[in-house]
Amino acid sequence: MSITLFGLVWLIIIAIAFFFGKTKNMIALTFLSMVFQASSVIVISETGVGPQLITSSLMIVWSFTRYRSFANVNYKTQQTKFERASRMCVLLLILAIIVSYLKNSKLYTINSSVYWLLFIQLLIYVGCFLCCFNVGKSVSATDIRKIIIGTITFVSIVGLVQFLLTVNILPKNSFIELLLYTKDTDSAYYWYDYYPRVFSTFMEPSYCGAFLVGGFYYIISINKNNNYEKILSVVVLSEIILTRSSTAYGSFVICGAIYLVICKNKKALRYLIPLGIIAVITLLITGQLKVLLDEVIFNKMQTGSGHTRNEWDKNALNSFYSSFLFGTGYKNVRGSQFLLSLLGQLGFIGCIIWFLTWLPMIIFSLKKRNNLNLVASGLFLVGVVVAMFIAIPDIDFCVFWGAMYMFAIVISSTVRFKYKENTVNKKPEQSSILRISEI
Repeated sequence: MSITLFGLVWLIIIAIAFFFGKTKNMIALTFLSMVFQASSVIVISETGVGPQLITSSLMIVWSFTRYRSFANVNYKTQQTKFERASRMCVLLLILAIIVSYLKNSKLYTINSSVYWLLFIQLLIYVGCFLCCFNVGKSVSATDIRKIIIGTITFVSIVGLVQFLLTVNILPKNSFIELLLYTKDTDSAYYWYDYYPRVFSTFMEPSYCGAFLVGGFYYIISINKNNNYEKILSVVVLSEIILTRSSTAYGSFVICGAIYLVICKNKKALRYLIPLGIIAVITLLITGQLKVLLDEVIFNKMQTGSGHTRNEWDKNALNSFYSSFLFGTGYKNVRGSQFLLSLLGQLGFIGCIIWFLTWLPMIIFSLKKRNNLNLVASGLFLVGVVVAMFIAIPDIDFCVFWGAMYMFAIVISSTVRFKYKENTVNKKPEQSSILRISEI
């Protein structure tokens, strides 16, 4: 076992936050850890362990040591339809995975130790997600917004530096490689000598695109019309284009349509539409529009990668047909498309349960459309989910669970502040009774 340079720095930072920091510091590091897909903290037998697992595990410990009791009675009652539905469904998802494994254990094509490591990773994500409902009671909406905007800013800055490195404008150096791109992660950083695509802290552009699309719609939905966030939205949009990823483009268009339907911040369209037109005109003038469309859409399935993806999808579909209800087991088959991969692994039952892990929260955000924090966080999650459906077939996709963490915290924080407002308007004797119930 060895610790990477990135791992050493990360362990020091997380240790300081855990022992001396506040809840908002732990939340910030937990959310930030979910974007370091190409970095490992420790390497065990050539297998890297990323900051996601270590930080999410520490967040679970943090939650249990500092928030032993859950929310008061009023808070529980108010969130029953949504929070409890998501909590129950993520636990049912774990149960479905266990049932599917037991049913297909003799047919598994991957090593049992590898399977259990992957299962434990998902279990940690689920545990941290459940704890985020609890820790969210201790942070304000302003803190949450700063954490999300800060993480988007970080990914954007690294994306710019990475792009300059991989197009050879800046020279590659071992320090950046050691700090951000661990070789065992198979990062796109090591694929080619010249790679004119943005992938930032992720392994490849499609994964980065999922985060950037979610981040873009978060920024324009939060309705904070300051110059910094306007500039950041332009930078993020530029990097979405520079991913040259059909996953990013497709999810951007679909989320744009959803944004038009549900978001009340129509002012953002004044900037969104002109920026889109300018981007298309620029690509058209430079002759890159046709090249880009051919590369990422029209000719994509004619490549060797396209044929391979078709075979993956056929195998996943056949696995679903062979076991309609429970599938052939978590991680036992992998399709190119998320839905086919999910059906092949967990069957119809597991697929329905997975949908119900996040749909209740999206419904909650739609019911509370006047709360821009909820709407923005919902669009972030929707952007990631749409990208997954297009071409990210992994239930344990770190950005998805990071978005789930943050949405749980936003919901918890939102209900807490609403509860505080209600108690202020109550009669003195009622308010004192409620305070006693909080102890």
